[in-house]
Amino acid sequence: MRHAAKLERHSDHTQFKRTIIGPLAYRWRAEDALNTGNVDDMLKHVEAALALGFSSFSSPLRSQLLQYRAYAHAARGNKTAAHLDIREAMKLRTGPDGEHYVLHSLILLGATHGLLGEDKAAEAALTEAVETSLEVDAPYPISGAYAYRAWLFIRQQRTDEAMADCRQFWN
Repeated sequence: MRHAAKLERHSDHTQFKRTIIGPLAYRWRAEDALNTGNVDDMLKHVEAALALGFSSFSSPLRSQLLQYRAYAHAARGNKTAAHLDIREAMKLRTGPDGEHYVLHSLILLGATHGLLGEDKAAEAALTEAVETSLEVDAPYPISGAYAYRAWLFIRQQRTDEAMADCRQFWN
């Protein structure tokens, strides 16, 4: 988020928002808000990024923003809106995107399904994220997959599996 604010200070705000950096800056702010548990701010930044238009031309970015919006809808208990965004995000995800993008998508998808109480779908997405991370040797995304899957297992009182994922998370 620091980088986005610095870039904005050193450029014309209107011009800045019209570049790829504009939607990315909003995405960074959305991620910061998510990390601090502020779903309302996250949603505000996601909506601002989607309104800029550029994200419509970038399938990976638009898919990611839609996943964040789905997560916000799930956190607010709006199941229908969450599912609409999940479906659209998944359609966009099938393009030739990088592995880390796909992994991030799977983790956020799993977390969203978990918030919706759809444990089977959540576990499937998170398990796919773990397996794919291991296949492509992606240490950063795998920690998120293990953490969310451990949370899911704890909710289901599957303590042994949760502890196994926690151990993997800390390795």
